[in-house]
Amino acid sequence: MTIITLGPIGTFSEEAAKKYYSQDEIILKGSIADVFLELAKDENNKALLPFINTTSGIIEETILGLIKNECYICSKHSLEISYVIAGEASLSSCSKLYAHPHAYMQCKDYLQGFQGEIIHTKSNSHSANFAKQDPLSLCLTSYEAAKKQNLFIAFKDIKDRADNSTYFGKISRILPDKSHKTTLISLGYKCSKEALLYALKGFELYFMVGKSIAICEIPSEIDFDKLLSKTNLDVHCNILGRY
Repeated sequence: MTIITLGPIGTFSEEAAKKYYSQDEIILKGSIADVFLELAKDENNKALLPFINTTSGIIEETILGLIKNECYICSKHSLEISYVIAGEASLSSCSKLYAHPHAYMQCKDYLQGFQGEIIHTKSNSHSANFAKQDPLSLCLTSYEAAKKQNLFIAFKDIKDRADNSTYFGKISRILPDKSHKTTLISLGYKCSKEALLYALKGFELYFMVGKSIAICEIPSEIDFDKLLSKTNLDVHCNILGRY
């Protein structure tokens, strides 16, 4: 089996792919959009992408990619996430810190005292690469990405929450059947967020920032469309996977 995931070398996606699919061919792509393009070339291919983090929430590009490309999560895997601060500068003297937006969101409290500029990057690997080229800067990145660039690691095990984890989905072009216990759905809503939370208070919802979209895991035996119809809310439901 071929597993397509998010590169370059040193990303948490690559780490997850090696952890769970070490016996398979792993192909790294430069963006989540490129992963979906490669997946579309052969229905036997599978992808592995992050779709939610317990601190920073939904990975928007993955969820929107599932909807747009009519692909589905068929397995769910978790990876504990922590970061390092690496580079040649000191935290007190450097004026720039390179960080992927999700990395920054997961360590925002830790970085509260940093007075310099936060520069967002495309990936943890890009953050490490920029810090390597700029000796007056630091980066917030993965241990593997820092090690690849031979950066000095000043601080380890950085995260705002002790339970900081990212969930990855193995993605297929075929929707698994209802024998799988859990169904992941997206909810496009025109009501208020509060009304949706109240109507579905028995379920855990994650909301996409800046868009009226939420995702939710439900038992596969539930007729969720029937449940939504009883709420009288204007909500559109898409199945994103079963596992």
